[in-house]
Amino acid sequence: MADAGRWASPSELIHCSQDG
Repeated sequence: MADAGRWASPSELIHCSQDG
C-alpha cells in the first residue's frame, strides 16, 4: 500500500513504508 502514503497521515506513511 505504498501508494496510500500519498494521502495517508505521516504515521500511516511510515506504516506503509514497512509494508512496502
